[in-house]
Amino acid sequence: MSLRLVTAARTESLVAQYVRDREALVIGPFEREAIVVARTNGMRTWVENTLAERLGCAASLQIASPRGFVAQLAQAMGVLPRGPAGQAFERPALAWRIAALLDRGGLSGDLYAPLHAYLQAQHETRLDGAVSLASRLATVYDDYQIYRPEVLEAWSQQEPAVPSFPHEPWQAHLWRRLRHASSEETGREIDRAEMARDLLARLGAPPPGGGRPAGLPPAVSVFGASLFPPVYFRVLRAAAAHVPVTLYVTVPGADRLGGLPHDWEPTHPLLRDLGAATRETGRVWHRLGLVPEIHLPAPDPAPTALGALQHALLTDTAPAVTEAADDTLCVTDAHSVVRELEVLRDHLLDAFEHVDGLTPDEVGILVPDLATYAPLVDAVFGNAGVGMRLPYHIADHPQAPEVRVLGAFERLLALGDGRASASDVLGLLDVPAVRRAAEIRESELSLVHEWTREACVHWGRDAQHKAAVGLPEDDLHTWQFGLDR
Repeated sequence: MSLRLVTAARTESLVAQYVRDREALVIGPFEREAIVVARTNGMRTWVENTLAERLGCAASLQIASPRGFVAQLAQAMGVLPRGPAGQAFERPALAWRIAALLDRGGLSGDLYAPLHAYLQAQHETRLDGAVSLASRLATVYDDYQIYRPEVLEAWSQQEPAVPSFPHEPWQAHLWRRLRHASSEETGREIDRAEMARDLLARLGAPPPGGGRPAGLPPAVSVFGASLFPPVYFRVLRAAAAHVPVTLYVTVPGADRLGGLPHDWEPTHPLLRDLGAATRETGRVWHRLGLVPEIHLPAPDPAPTALGALQHALLTDTAPAVTEAADDTLCVTDAHSVVRELEVLRDHLLDAFEHVDGLTPDEVGILVPDLATYAPLVDAVFGNAGVGMRLPYHIADHPQAPEVRVLGAFERLLALGDGRASASDVLGLLDVPAVRRAAEIRESELSLVHEWTREACVHWGRDAQHKAAVGLPEDDLHTWQFGLDR
């Protein structure tokens, strides 16, 4: 078997190459190859939709994240037990376990003084502080399991790993406590670092009777491998000894290089500033002995300003003014995030009016910090006051659906003591679960907003509600007033 590396300047070319490779792949009728997609759920959805369009159907594809693929493989090969023993060191479980120790005073004494100093400096309540700090610590330990497994192994043996690190004593002690507690609860200590070591050992051993090890898929195809932690690369390389594994990687600037050398120093300033992850990936591949087998160059650029910029990035050539300015590339300076989104909305409305055949499902928007932008996107794009409500969907929303439902429930309870303003009530309809309960389709939201404005509803449930806050007892501009109209 083999580990193949296919690079391209554009992801579309990689998907086309995958389709060609898949046509030549011979697998059993009841077997499914594994497709691993890094980056985000948005990237995974794009790959799945593109494959469905090219193959005619994508219902039988097994698509997983790198983390999910390694965990599924470990379970299938009997390395990671199913159930609680396989979840104790997942980030959410770690956060709650650490929060419980903090809340019960289990992390006291001089050893844990930095934790209590942090909580005091943040001026947080005891419960909120424990949950917030526990979430951050869970993220730290999760990163250790993936990127610094040797540190955790040393700590488990009660040996120092980074003597110069001032927080090592309490971090090492807390890690040993978490491992010991997991052993008592589930009967087996297992974390991701240990899982990766055991999985590599299992893949490195010849299977009984020869052939493919039980639990290993017949083929593995990987997209977005430039963001893989090194331990996942080692798992893929070990799996390649038994089944074909192909990495499909987008490499900006690789057209001039014919791949990705480990000593690449970009020419284009944007690649120099933003291409650190790609350069580090080249060094990892070099250490693992990976050389691109195929490189797919980009098609000829369009004769536009955007095409000229794309060509310069794809070929890693110095930027030059080769095209006159046009509307394919626009840079806008706004004074706030809200104003950015308002300008974007106006540009999109203009594009839908003047670009023939353009529909909302063909538009993708990237933001630098989704946690900051997501609630403001709801406010700006969900506002029907501009005369048209743009349909949108936020991929990888920082607030999971269940969290948004709980938030809506909390806002609903707050209406009892609040003003029950029009914006408060209509804002609840931004949550899909609330819309379903009210039997209101998303396409009908603009009509509901219009009716509310025409009915002159401002705030208050009824006359009694206004009287309760010391105003005259009349229902003018209340919800009762609007319903009566």
